[in-house]
Amino acid sequence: LGGEHSWANSWSTYDLPQLVEYDLGQARTVTRVDVYTTADYPIRDFDIVAFDGAVWTTVRTVTGNTAAQRSFVFAPVRASRIGIVARRGPDQQFNYARLNEVEIY
Repeated sequence: LGGEHSWANSWSTYDLPQLVEYDLGQARTVTRVDVYTTADYPIRDFDIVAFDGAVWTTVRTVTGNTAAQRSFVFAPVRASRIGIVARRGPDQQFNYARLNEVEIY
């Protein structure tokens, strides 16, 4: 349903948390999100959030991540947008976050 675009904040200019959102074009049922960051520079802490047209809801909270790719399966949610809220980047650049790809199923 979404993905393919790379995103990174400027670690010297912007503070975390920051939201990157993917517009699904219409409300869809989502049950899985795959998050791809950069090897050796994973986003350590982040939330996967869903927007139902009125409010954002946290679907999954991730802390202490060390993997460049993670797959998250959860109970079905209806959403028109899916977002990743980066809260902490890699240890060597804790205020910097990169997303290389997000796949939404």
